[in-house]
Amino acid sequence: MVSKKALIALAACPTVAAFALIGGSSRPLLPTSGSRSVFRRYCSHSNIISPYYANTASAGASATTSQLLESMLAASQELDEHHQQSKDENQQLQDLCKQLDVVIEQPDLLRLESTPDDGVRGVYLNHPVEQGDLILKIPLSSCLRDDKPPDWWTRMKQEQQEDTDGDDEDMEYSYNNPSDEWAARLAASVLDLQLRKEDTEQQSILEGKQMWLSFLPDGNYLRASLPIHWSEPVLHSARCTALELAVDSAYFARAEAIQQLMQGLQSLDLGKDNSELERMCQDALDVVQTRSCRAQQLQDAEDMARTTNPPLRLLAPVFDLLNHGSSNSQGGGCANAQFGVEGGENPFLCVRATRDVNANDEVLIDYGDSAKPAWKCLLSYGFVPRYSMHGVDDDDDDEDDDDGMDEDVAEIYVAGRRYEVGPSTIPYEMVAELSSDPEPELTPEIALKLAKRISEVSFYLLLDDQQKKNRDSNAVDLLDSVDNAEEIIALRAASSLRWAQHRILRACGKGLQEWANR
Repeated sequence: MVSKKALIALAACPTVAAFALIGGSSRPLLPTSGSRSVFRRYCSHSNIISPYYANTASAGASATTSQLLESMLAASQELDEHHQQSKDENQQLQDLCKQLDVVIEQPDLLRLESTPDDGVRGVYLNHPVEQGDLILKIPLSSCLRDDKPPDWWTRMKQEQQEDTDGDDEDMEYSYNNPSDEWAARLAASVLDLQLRKEDTEQQSILEGKQMWLSFLPDGNYLRASLPIHWSEPVLHSARCTALELAVDSAYFARAEAIQQLMQGLQSLDLGKDNSELERMCQDALDVVQTRSCRAQQLQDAEDMARTTNPPLRLLAPVFDLLNHGSSNSQGGGCANAQFGVEGGENPFLCVRATRDVNANDEVLIDYGDSAKPAWKCLLSYGFVPRYSMHGVDDDDDDEDDDDGMDEDVAEIYVAGRRYEVGPSTIPYEMVAELSSDPEPELTPEIALKLAKRISEVSFYLLLDDQQKKNRDSNAVDLLDSVDNAEEIIALRAASSLRWAQHRILRACGKGLQEWANR
């Protein structure tokens, strides 16, 4: 017998024959990452064509030797250009670290590199590090901080306070209370840096922050990657209700931030119309959404006893180049570093290895709760992570690993109600929906019914929109409406989410079938 607050963990691989019961609620209890960062670095580069992967078979039997050599030469030249670009970029990275007083413990420890398969840039090690080693540290004074917005933002907020209630409180009070405005404050700092309106910092730090702007992703590409900017047909093509609801919620919150930022910019008399100002604000908020991190604001003992200040949000140059990896699993593509604020009067944001890391491995940190499940990572950062699936992708049979919980989930509707299932977990309430027993439990008959339903939805997610249109007369043929690169990027991201959901449902359905037939 199981309680109504239980989750049923399924055997998702043939080697496991039994199932366990895990306490929980109607929604699978996913592993959480505490108060880790809320930021994402995302940048696109051209894919690199290597001569080692040159496809000469497609040339056909009539291809001449000279044509093949020309093809190989072109690929080799492109590879050489990539190496030169990487060399220039890494020199820029060294210059950036010098300008911003970023400390890297070993000389020539880090390099920037783009993967040849998808062109995503990351930070890699040139030398091995051991667990606990300091990889890099950035002075908080070299970061953009949400508690230090530009003067024009502060003046605007003070004027708003005076107009509202005549209260002439300083901005420290305003900072400590409306903590939900942190994204707008950081976006104001990004805009101020782009407009070069403030010149109060020491010259080297200011020049370093200006240099950091060149490392930011292309605005059009980043915009196309974020679901908040997608058209309704593209958003619907992801086939994820949770994502659609989250986008609706985020849209209204962002609209308020845009209004505040535009009001501040209008006071600067930039000579731009409202559409230009709005796009500037949207782009700045995209940078904040995908690259900011959270650090607890440092306080002395007296302040700590009197009040609890909101956590400090940062845009930390160099640090924001680190990509995401899960901390709940091991192996390639998993987190191998963590960060935190260290130091006293002159604090640093420090990155340390959480395990021994080999040379040429990428430095990865866990982005935290905002990156799980996959639809939330897409919403927050504009990419779909590939999480390992417990009992499916594991190389070992350690049933205690990950506490038997799933990092990612997929949604499914049963009898008109929405549920979330993992590769190896289903909610108790979904079992109860199909059971006539007053105290329901998972039986082979129910397991097979659920497996059939889950397999149907899994197959449905594989259909492209033209195939879906043949089954659903209300569907939109997106291929006929795509007329720009940005929409193609968005459709590709939506397709990646569908594939991730398909993998989960396929594993879950297979696990149910194997359990029922054991």
